[in-house]
Amino acid sequence: MVNANAKAFETLEQLRASRDAYINHFRIHGTRDPEKASAIENNIKTFVEASDGELRARALFELAMIQRISNKFGEAIRNYESTAAVAEALGHKDLLFDAWLGIARSHAYGTRDHGATAVAFEQAVVSAGTEPTPKQRYEMAGYLSQMQAGRGELEAALLNAMEAIRLAQDDSDLFYAQLDTGDILQKFAESCDYRKLIDAKTYMEEDSWGACRRAVGTARHYYVQARQTAQKLGWHFLDKEAAGFISRLDMRLFLIEQKASFEKLGQASVFKAQDVRDVLVNEDFSAGASQLSECLPIGALIDEVAPDSQAADPRSIYLRGLKADLDGQPEKALECFQRAAELLRAERSSLFDPRRRGTVIENRPELVRDLALRFLAFRQLDDAFMAFESIRSHGLSGLASAHEQFGFKNAERKWLANLVQLESQASATQRVLVETVIAGIEHSRYAEMLENLSRIKQQRRELLRQPEFQQTAKRLDSAGYSSPTMSELQNVVRKAGIPVVLFWVTHTNVVVWVVSPKSVEVKTVFLPEVAVIDKVGKLIASAREEKRPFDEKSARELHTYLIKPFSKYLAQEQVLIIPQGPLVGLPFEMLIDAETGDFLVEHVTVSYAPNASFAIRALKNPLPVVSKVTAVYDENIEENTQEISRIGGIDALQMTSERSQNMTAQKVIELLGQAKNVHVLLHGEYDSEDPLRSSIKLNNASELQPDAEEITAAELLAVDWRDTNLAVFSSCEGAKAKIRISNELFGIPWALLAGGVDHVVLSRWRVEAASNADWMETFYETVASERASPALAAAAAMRKMIKSNQRDPYFWAGPQVLGR
Repeated sequence: MVNANAKAFETLEQLRASRDAYINHFRIHGTRDPEKASAIENNIKTFVEASDGELRARALFELAMIQRISNKFGEAIRNYESTAAVAEALGHKDLLFDAWLGIARSHAYGTRDHGATAVAFEQAVVSAGTEPTPKQRYEMAGYLSQMQAGRGELEAALLNAMEAIRLAQDDSDLFYAQLDTGDILQKFAESCDYRKLIDAKTYMEEDSWGACRRAVGTARHYYVQARQTAQKLGWHFLDKEAAGFISRLDMRLFLIEQKASFEKLGQASVFKAQDVRDVLVNEDFSAGASQLSECLPIGALIDEVAPDSQAADPRSIYLRGLKADLDGQPEKALECFQRAAELLRAERSSLFDPRRRGTVIENRPELVRDLALRFLAFRQLDDAFMAFESIRSHGLSGLASAHEQFGFKNAERKWLANLVQLESQASATQRVLVETVIAGIEHSRYAEMLENLSRIKQQRRELLRQPEFQQTAKRLDSAGYSSPTMSELQNVVRKAGIPVVLFWVTHTNVVVWVVSPKSVEVKTVFLPEVAVIDKVGKLIASAREEKRPFDEKSARELHTYLIKPFSKYLAQEQVLIIPQGPLVGLPFEMLIDAETGDFLVEHVTVSYAPNASFAIRALKNPLPVVSKVTAVYDENIEENTQEISRIGGIDALQMTSERSQNMTAQKVIELLGQAKNVHVLLHGEYDSEDPLRSSIKLNNASELQPDAEEITAAELLAVDWRDTNLAVFSSCEGAKAKIRISNELFGIPWALLAGGVDHVVLSRWRVEAASNADWMETFYETVASERASPALAAAAAMRKMIKSNQRDPYFWAGPQVLGR
């Protein structure tokens, strides 16, 4: 019996060797023989049928492996699951780990179900126990990096890929870890299509594209290392593949240089119109590859990296759409863009992400953008509107919808706040480390920070495993949300009598939708993204510093491009603006009409919303009745400004105030959740590493008390905001937020809007104490005594200060109204 068992295991080892030989043949020659794979599969099936116990479990695992390699993902998952069931029953933790990891890989590469992938990977981690083997540690780091890269979490993916390099057990392991690291760095370079990277050298140089170039260089370094390892192993095909990746980096670097050159054009005096007759406004909605230069070998490159027969994932299908565009087939291009966007939406819906960052589209936003532009080109306006809105703060709306649907209890909100807090801490640490990797240098505290990151992740894992909150996580994951239609927005606009203007910035144009009570208009304004970034950046920089001259030139030009061509649709003297990209931080109120010399706010009341869903909510909900307000204030700030006493002195307003020095963070959270209208007069601090760590300080830091107690943006999720009509944060930089590539908005506004506050007033920059107190007094006098909306009250405060010879926007344009 012993001999028979030994012989059976020997036979199984031979089958494993045949499977390894099949894989190795591909590594060397780059070809697969389906018939040979089928023969191996049938041999293993025969063996499975004649086996039981451990032998059967290990044979099932081999069967699942050859099926996964043959892209039979459904069958592979079923056999991995059978392996896991037997392995768990027999107590074979090593096989249980391998089976769960196989399930995770099959979902990642086959079903593209990020949720199922994450669950399976977590099961693999659990089965590895507290002391995983060196091989398991390598497998976990390597696969986690692939999983994170697949859903756009590039910072975490890069660190795990580099950890896999360190943990590699042999040259085979090392090759894949090096290749993964190069791939992730290439994705960072690819993201320069939508943003400039920042690394550890950025702050020491004037070249704003330096980090993008270095990402290409560092990717090349790891690809070269992977080639050397492949050559050592005799893997000729994979050596050629790595060489191909290196050659494609030349195209990536070329595109970065093109972006840098185009930026110089945008910063030049080409786009300087101050007369609307000089602004090109039309309905030319170009998308995809329709405007790509014919001299670029784009078509050939697409055929090389995404042949039509192999286009099954969103990126490859999108590339086939570009190819159809180049071939003069716009209808086929539209079909490809639609398929790619649908697959992307399916991927996003499968991923549980408490922060709702939209990470699965982080390195693929053009898939949906070009779909929307193609719809516009075909005059399918409703479809185009839905496509744009599907990636405009979609995650934020989804989280707000979950709060509204399920009315989470205090303990559940605190659990979510703690979870998001841990994730934001991890994100900030990852960003610092990644900046050094891209720069090609090593952080002096690299090992210490990695260890801290590991602790944070373990704390997050423990939170997610808490049994009392399993249902909370499921509800968060299942909350239904779909973007509103253009007709829904127009109906609300017609009833409210307030037009909504939506902007979308592309590489070459600004798409402008004007939804007014009478009509819907959509146009493009010829103003490239680089010019928008340049003008907005100069304008905001001039406004936020008291002693810096205000950039009236940029204020006039932006008004001429973005407002003047559409003034005939804005007859209601009030507008709700939905900005996007570089326009999110722009105070439209301080744009100047070149004809009259007046600020926009002198004639038009302006408020904002992150997307159409929040605009509809703001316009539909009743205006807040502000007769009572609850305030939390720092006594040192109050001593300098008298802001609380001045607001409290308004006859039509009843104020209850609490000194923050007497309160803990938990007490403040409880107090804020009990009030209809809240006013927060505390120091605010924006965190650029991760905006959800931005905070309000409960007391002033000093030499005697260097660490002021604080509440972060993430922790503000613990507040029960559902019954809050108006939240005013008279805190420096409270409105400052970071816009991810996925068009998600992060910072203090995110927590307030996600929690359900109807109307929010926050400061865009560090305000001047006395003028801010003046502003707030007029605001509350108007909103309480005249029953005005927050937007009208804000406009009244701004106009009063302008008329009182405080025309510099530094004094009055800081506060921003989100809502009506």
